[in-house]
Amino acid sequence: MDIKLVNPKRGTLPAIAKAFRLTTACVSQHLHGRTNNSLSQRIRKIALQMGGTEYEKIIINRKSNI
Repeated sequence: MDIKLVNPKRGTLPAIAKAFRLTTACVSQHLHGRTNNSLSQRIRKIALQMGGTEYEKIIINRKSNI
């Protein structure tokens, strides 16, 4: 599953939280991929419209051959 994460523009997190009647911590979880449902998608879309930037998280698995 490919999830695009969103970094909100500085100062917009409280406005997004107020619009969705959520806490800023909850909105942050939706934006950074800790949850992925229809509400998360709507929050990410609004954050992008308010000037946020989209990014992907890359996880590198480093196994030691020692």
